[in-house]
Amino acid sequence: MPDLSISIDSKAVDRILSELPDKYARPALSRALNKTAANVRTAASRAIREKRGLSTKAVNDALTVRRSTPRTLLAQLHVTGKPIPLKEYKARAGKRGVTVAVTKGARKRVVVGGIKAFISEQIGGHVFVRTGKPRLPIKKLFGPSIPSTFLNAEVRKAWESVAQDSLLKRTAEEVRYELMKIEQKKAG
Repeated sequence: MPDLSISIDSKAVDRILSELPDKYARPALSRALNKTAANVRTAASRAIREKRGLSTKAVNDALTVRRSTPRTLLAQLHVTGKPIPLKEYKARAGKRGVTVAVTKGARKRVVVGGIKAFISEQIGGHVFVRTGKPRLPIKKLFGPSIPSTFLNAEVRKAWESVAQDSLLKRTAEEVRYELMKIEQKKAG
């Protein structure tokens, strides 16, 4: 998957962090980055599930957050996955053939090269299509992967807007928390 980066208004973050002594700024920013990464993961998962007919577990398993530390100040969202078997897209066999919901809310019949697909319960309930004249060979069919959907324009817009809004808000919250701790130490 290509590397993605989100640019933020670092002047606004610097302005917020300037209220804190340096030894408190890095832990506050690290916590803000971690909370932002978690918010972005949630937004991306929701947007992917709105776009594709996948289960929450399937999407969330593909999205992992690598947390920031005060030393690194880098939080990462890793999106992994291979093409997903059509079985996972709510495949159903009917009189007219196999239908799947690759796009949420839109069931489509699966026909490859004019040949109808079928579901084989003996081979895990996956969707197959015959590739030759006789009964065999058969080919397992796949739908789009989660990383490809993650980069879709609509999905990307959803998680990028959350990333932009969340970082400034979370940084301000963490600075207030650190200032409150400093005041309690002075009073205590």
